Amino acid sequence: MIIIDAVEFDAAPGEMLIIDKEQIDTFNVSTHSMPISFIINYIEESIGCKIITIGIQPKQMNLVNKVSDEVKDSVNELIEIIIELI
Repeated sequence: MIIIDAVEFDAAPGEMLIIDKEQIDTFNVSTHSMPISFIINYIEESIGCKIITIGIQPKQMNLVNKVSDEVKDSVNELIEIIIELI
């Protein structure tokens, strides 16, 4: 399973980062009220699948903003990479 989410890691908007499971709680991941590490652990324990978490640096990190062009470009690039891999 691949989880893609907004992650604040002090990079340029649209930059991507594969986040190790043990490091996930050190990042500001999106605006979810439940920690993403809790969701990852639940999924792994429930169905036993491997999870890769990819963070994309947002231009701004709040609920009311639209997705920036930089992030849209990164998402499209990531989609192409995933399609090539599968």
